[in-house]
Amino acid sequence: MLTGLFANAQLIGEALGLHKRRIYQLVEEGVLQKEGTKFNLVQSIGNYLVYVRSLTPQYEDAAEELQQQQIRLTKARADKAQVEADLAQSKVAPLEDMADAWSTMAIEVRTRLLNIPHRATTRLVGEKSEAAIKAILKDEVRSALISLVEDYAPKDPEYEQ
Repeated sequence: MLTGLFANAQLIGEALGLHKRRIYQLVEEGVLQKEGTKFNLVQSIGNYLVYVRSLTPQYEDAAEELQQQQIRLTKARADKAQVEADLAQSKVAPLEDMADAWSTMAIEVRTRLLNIPHRATTRLVGEKSEAAIKAILKDEVRSALISLVEDYAPKDPEYEQ
């Protein structure tokens, strides 16, 4: 049996295809054991093979992780292409444009609703009936909302009915 063969770090490194520095790192990690200044050649090679086999599941997990990342990347690219196609066909709009449109619409709604008291004042003068006052106010609110719909409704014939 070859258990009595000893070698220095340089020779162990050459046998395992590693640099001398890596051999000393493996000693620090507890993978290889020195006996004095030398290494038992057979034991060192056996310990290194066990160590490398223990790393294999990590590489399998890494390969699976890489595959998952590639799937996510492919999906992200497909999603991006779909958004670009939708933009080109005017099916979607950039977020900034939508925010500007909603802001403009909110300002318009606010303005028209705040104008209701001014418009309703002349109609309410002299009214004493609660029902008549409510009817006038409802009419003014409805009028404001209808004018908003007329101004902001899509001009697409599908929506007109």
